Amino acid sequence: MVFKTLAFNSLLDKLTKWIGVFFIILLGACATSGKPFDDSHVKDLKKGATTKLQVLDLFGLPFEEGVENGFDTWTYLDKKASFFGPDSQKDLVISFDKNNVIKSFRYASTNP
Repeated sequence: MVFKTLAFNSLLDKLTKWIGVFFIILLGACATSGKPFDDSHVKDLKKGATTKLQVLDLFGLPFEEGVENGFDTWTYLDKKASFFGPDSQKDLVISFDKNNVIKSFRYASTNP
């Protein structure tokens, strides 16, 4: 009887470890970076007309702020990677001139 209990406990320990490994893999199978933003407003952006304040109103705070070629640049990024389905990514990079008006922007998306 003791042998059966030891064997059962050993089997239960192994099963518990495998379930733990499975859940770790499952959690690691999905990853995100950036933060969601409403890309339906990209059509509202106009070079030489849209201001930083208007961009802030349309998209919220950027995921990243920096300086590129001497111009303030905001980046919006929404990236989702999944082991169980298709990956998706959309990013919007906006450069502002010295008057805080859009100098240039680019938008790319893996979604149709």
